Amino acid sequence: MYRFLTGLKYLKINQEFTFYIISAVAMRLVISIPFLLPAPAQPGITRLFGITIPVYYTQHGTYFAWLLEIFDEESRYGIFKVWTPYPPLYSFLLYSLFKFAGSVNTQWTSWYLVNALSDFGTAILVWKLIYNTHGKTLHFNKIAPLAYLYSISPLPIFFTVTASVYDPTVVFLCILSLYLANKKAILSSLAAAFGASLKLFPILLFPAYLLSRDRHGKLRFAVSFVLFLLCFNLPLYFVNPSNFMSPFFWQAGRPPWSSVYALVLGGFGRTYLVRSPLYADLSPPVPPVNWDYYLVGIVPSPQVFVNPIGPQDTGLYNRLAEIVVGVALGGSALVSIKRRLDLTSLFVALLSATFITSSGWSPEFFLYLLPFIPLILKPERAFYVCLVMQFLLLIEFPVSVYLVPAPFNTRVFWVTVLIQDLFLAYLWLAPLAGARGSRSIRRIREIVVRFFVLVR
Repeated sequence: MYRFLTGLKYLKINQEFTFYIISAVAMRLVISIPFLLPAPAQPGITRLFGITIPVYYTQHGTYFAWLLEIFDEESRYGIFKVWTPYPPLYSFLLYSLFKFAGSVNTQWTSWYLVNALSDFGTAILVWKLIYNTHGKTLHFNKIAPLAYLYSISPLPIFFTVTASVYDPTVVFLCILSLYLANKKAILSSLAAAFGASLKLFPILLFPAYLLSRDRHGKLRFAVSFVLFLLCFNLPLYFVNPSNFMSPFFWQAGRPPWSSVYALVLGGFGRTYLVRSPLYADLSPPVPPVNWDYYLVGIVPSPQVFVNPIGPQDTGLYNRLAEIVVGVALGGSALVSIKRRLDLTSLFVALLSATFITSSGWSPEFFLYLLPFIPLILKPERAFYVCLVMQFLLLIEFPVSVYLVPAPFNTRVFWVTVLIQDLFLAYLWLAPLAGARGSRSIRRIREIVVRFFVLVR
């Protein structure tokens, strides 16, 4: 498929970027228009393709309806007296956006536009970074498939338009920070600190910058990153320390999901005992019930966000995950010092190490890797890794959850998750291994081919 696409070239050099932008915008508009059509704003009813849907779906799986409930709590009790499972700055920005928007339809449109513009900005920076990386060695017809992996890929479009998660905005801040890293260290640190104040993943840019072989502006980045991070968070901490810490306490006690830890926990028939604070059931109804919470992550019910919580019982699996994550990141850092990796490769390695060893994995997390894979792997390999990973994400959710009958659905789900872990392990270890990794991959491929020849 990759070789077929690289053989197609219909445009002149000066028309490349224009066609790329048109294709990215057109793909998003075609999918987005039905979601932006006016729909009646009624209590307990949300929107899907411009029509109203039953209240059940606002309570089971509709992320935007859950956000509206959070906004209602913030409006009733005050922005600084409500916590969410995300860093506190996220709550402040959510309230500001929804308060300014007014009506439910306008709130939905505003939320969509923030994510859509972030996603569009990421698509532009993907193009620029890919050309900066491969432009001197490869022709356009070999680079284009790598760029189109993001511009017309179903994953960013789905999570921008349908799921309405806010990860596209954080992903844009990550790639903006990397784009500015070798040009403007202070602006790069500003983007990284802002992203880390919305979701913790961008904080890995800090060790990646310090440990990479790139020497430009390291001291300025480090100092300004810490200062920006304090500026974004310290005021919110001093206003209400207990609310500020509640998201971190809650995340520490959150049961595992879509990970090896969750597979083992569910395999022993353990069920998550709902205790204070109560949890909103946003997970799909997948039998048997004891597996339900371990397929997808659970979230707190908005009605309990007005009650700050203290340190939670992390549980054996979460404690084990924290130790494993620390060891994985520490080992990666030590190897990177010897290998002298570039900033992007090291960031992908640290991010992949976190994903594969942490207690939970959600499909939208792959958005953080998708823009960077073409920058660290050879073009053809990057193309197929991105293609296969997104296919696996589709099988994981929604195919295995909604289309495969029970009890085979959970088997399909967990086999898919384990295969995904193999790809995440590859994205973690390949940058650290360098040329040796490429030789090892070739040897493994030869062994597999010989095995199948013998079997036949």
